[in-house]
Amino acid sequence: MVMDPGDYPWSSYGHNAQGRKDILVAEHPLCQQPGSDGERRRRAYRELFNDEIQEETVEAIREAANKAWALGDDRFTSPIETLLNRPAAPRARGGDRKPRLFKEQRKINRV
Repeated sequence: MVMDPGDYPWSSYGHNAQGRKDILVAEHPLCQQPGSDGERRRRAYRELFNDEIQEETVEAIREAANKAWALGDDRFTSPIETLLNRPAAPRARGGDRKPRLFKEQRKINRV
């Protein structure tokens, strides 16, 4: 979408990493921890963006976002499912999909 995260208009990066004031961004306590002053905090925030995200991770994020799934392990998704009262992650596919009635009829016909 953009080469630099500060160029994306809906990102908090400009506020947290570059010091641009944005009235839509609320200061999160975690963003205030890394340094004793504003410049140290911004530098620490920028360092979070130094490593490139692997393509498989980007694809997993896209798929989860496009399908409205939570992205994480069972420990993360389970409480979300409880709150939403619906699955928050895709279920395993495959296995026997024949209905129970079909299986019972098959047993009867073999006798």
